[in-house]
Amino acid sequence: MRKLDTLVLGAGIAGASTAQALLARGQNVALLDRREPGRETSYGNAGIVEVDGLEPIVFPRDPLALLRYASNRSLQTHYHWRILPRLLPWLLALWRASDEDGEERFFRAVHPLMSRALAAHRELARQTGALDLYRDRGWIRMYRSAQSYHAAEPVLARADSIGMPYELIEGEALRDYEPLLDARPYRSLYWPQSHTVASPGEVTAAIARHFAASGGLLARGDAAGLRQVAGEWRLDSDAGPLSAARVVVCLGPWSMDLLRRFGYRYPLQSIRGYHSHLRPTVDEPLQRPLVDVDNGMLLSPMRDGVRLTTAFEFAHHGAPMTPVQLQRLLPVARRMLPLGEEVGERWVGSRPCLPDSLPLVGAAPRHAGLWLHFGHCYLGFTLGPLLGEQLARQICDEPAGVDLAPLGAARFG
Repeated sequence: MRKLDTLVLGAGIAGASTAQALLARGQNVALLDRREPGRETSYGNAGIVEVDGLEPIVFPRDPLALLRYASNRSLQTHYHWRILPRLLPWLLALWRASDEDGEERFFRAVHPLMSRALAAHRELARQTGALDLYRDRGWIRMYRSAQSYHAAEPVLARADSIGMPYELIEGEALRDYEPLLDARPYRSLYWPQSHTVASPGEVTAAIARHFAASGGLLARGDAAGLRQVAGEWRLDSDAGPLSAARVVVCLGPWSMDLLRRFGYRYPLQSIRGYHSHLRPTVDEPLQRPLVDVDNGMLLSPMRDGVRLTTAFEFAHHGAPMTPVQLQRLLPVARRMLPLGEEVGERWVGSRPCLPDSLPLVGAAPRHAGLWLHFGHCYLGFTLGPLLGEQLARQICDEPAGVDLAPLGAARFG
């Protein structure tokens, strides 16, 4: 039995960042996953350090939008019929959190994090040798209709209240930013402070390699075997049986599969998304990531081509791929940009979301030494390094840089 200070379960960007931050504080740490680091949600996201993410996921109140989503023909949302009995209570909780008070609570909790997220990313990238993956060109949200643009106006009001810069682009003036784009937007918004990366999976893998090279134990292990024995947490791994006083659950959409065994019932819902890479037919067809808001599509230049990422799909864990949205959006993307055939395999992954769109970070209420770090929804890549650092401070009884109380388990009773 190898004794350590902390076991970190899950080698996505949240887990790898937490493990590295604990190791930097002199802890003896093991980082465990069933797969190679950064191969799940941290691999398939859009690769944006989204410092302008000031609005939560909200339940639509417009009857026409509800009808469009219910018909299961929307490009923005798709669902499997079999998940509806389990999904409806979560949607009800989302609806309750989607009022003005809920949006304000999200903003108050997230803004102090967003304002520090980029610095945390770049400092960790400097340590791990991954700075060459980062780009500072910002990103663009494109609105095809007045209705979709006006729905974003509360975000602009919040950005104005904190002095966050953005540029309003009228109609065809978008070509000044993206000369090869063929689209007819109503308006667009350019957010210059957000950074992007050429490969989010490689950013996470670099953190894990640095962790192992710095003396941390990087091992394969199945979190399902976690057990508490005589006040210690134990888990078998390919490095042998491990034991530690603390364990940090960073399992993303699989977190509740483990925590239900210990009596926890947090309302975590996995929202699936797909991506595919398209081969450009010209050099640099896209300068920066671009969101087609009305179609629920994000296009981002990556090492492997232009990545097309879809929005929401609700399905059970392990359900077969149903890339309906992807297939419908591929011709839309090819009309917008000079893009050719798909490159490599299509990918599907799950984003772990709580109804208030905030992650769950902090101590578990009923088990000594059990810590939580999951549920980041669409901000996992953005917040992983910062929250890993802040949680490590909390675990080591250091002064916190930000208040993690709004992210704690107490908000669920």
